[in-house]
Amino acid sequence: MDRPDDATTPTGSPTGSPPASVPVTVVGAGTMGSGIARACLEAGHPVRLHDAFEAAVDRAAERIDAGLRRAATKAGADAGDPDETLANLRTSHGAGDDALADVARDAAVVFEAGAGDAGRKRAAWAALGEGAPAGALLGSNTSSLSITELGAASGRAADLCGLHFFHPVARLPLVELVRGERTTDEVLDRAEAFVLGLGKT
Repeated sequence: MDRPDDATTPTGSPTGSPPASVPVTVVGAGTMGSGIARACLEAGHPVRLHDAFEAAVDRAAERIDAGLRRAATKAGADAGDPDETLANLRTSHGAGDDALADVARDAAVVFEAGAGDAGRKRAAWAALGEGAPAGALLGSNTSSLSITELGAASGRAADLCGLHFFHPVARLPLVELVRGERTTDEVLDRAEAFVLGLGKT
């Protein structure tokens, strides 16, 4: 598990076992968002996949469906039921702060995987940080923007870290954990445990 940071990286292994099934929200229904959503579904988590555009979530749901069915065919008798996995997927669409705050409200884990520049991502995290419940794990898939700045925008800097998946998510196991200046050790440990629970490293 790679842990670069904006500040310093904690030492030690994650505490406890990978978490049980928890509600996950993924914002951004592009290639990365749909890949992250699928990984969470395959690990048994109920997922809400949200995008500003209805067409984007429809395409993402189709990609996830097709990917799960291909994986089941390849696995043969050892495969899970794709229909049971897909039953845990909800999609929604809508733009604006209220829509983003609403989709984060019941989530234990919130991923942001949308396209956009730093200004748009900061605005998104301001809404997600307001909506997410206390104790929720907040993760951005960005590979280029400052986690410290996104954490400050969220108003929840201690709870936010970078969780950078690699494309294609279904085939590449590495996830890069990035801490901001105020990300706590406990949040990094929880993030690592969650990612390990997805079968990533």
